[in-house]
Amino acid sequence: KVTGESISNYDLGGAKVHSMHSGDIDVEFDSEEEVLECARKLIISFSHCNRAKHTVAIEPDHSADPSVDSNKVVKGFDCDSFLETKADLKGASKLLTGFGSLGGRVVGISASMSNYGLRNSSTLKKLYASYSGCQEFDVPLILIVRDKWYGIPEGATSDVMHARAECDKLFPQLTVPRISIAIGPRSLDVGVHQIADICCYIADGTESDYDINRANVMAHMQYKNISECLDGISKLISYLSRDVS
Repeated sequence: KVTGESISNYDLGGAKVHSMHSGDIDVEFDSEEEVLECARKLIISFSHCNRAKHTVAIEPDHSADPSVDSNKVVKGFDCDSFLETKADLKGASKLLTGFGSLGGRVVGISASMSNYGLRNSSTLKKLYASYSGCQEFDVPLILIVRDKWYGIPEGATSDVMHARAECDKLFPQLTVPRISIAIGPRSLDVGVHQIADICCYIADGTESDYDINRANVMAHMQYKNISECLDGISKLISYLSRDVS
């Protein structure tokens, strides 16, 4: 009545508002059947006793192609296991987050889909939720980092700076395995690689001799592309998760 608009209670605080604007909803569905199917998928994925049964080996691509997009990332997970979170959050489409199975073990992922970094509070909120989700579910976190991961724009507002500070504070406190993937030499400047438990590197062809030496020092493993890298991480996770009893 105040604004003269006709608006429903759903439009004021329904699922769309909280999936697209507040970010409080991770995944929105059209039907109860879809919700239950997703719940079954998650229960199977998070059930440790089902690891071996639901692991599907995927032959990685070995070509020297450093490009990364959401399709290549999703294809790197065990067959049909990836669930994207906060896909509808406005202003945060350049960060892919979700959970999936690698080597039969559930992991969380935060993957930058742009070289322009995390430039707004929505994207940083999405990143923080990915961090805290991995911590809450006790699953490894994989970060795919571009050259301007924290490329805060000039004149950034206080909410952007606060959101970044919250992410910077939480990441070192995580007790789950943290695996970072640096793409190209400029991404090695990003501080998360210094804190991550394992750092992987994908060359983009712009490396100088200095960059190559630096990557050799910083990275535990180096790969030609994201498919090969995720396959290597999958094998590592499978090895670390094996039953040695």
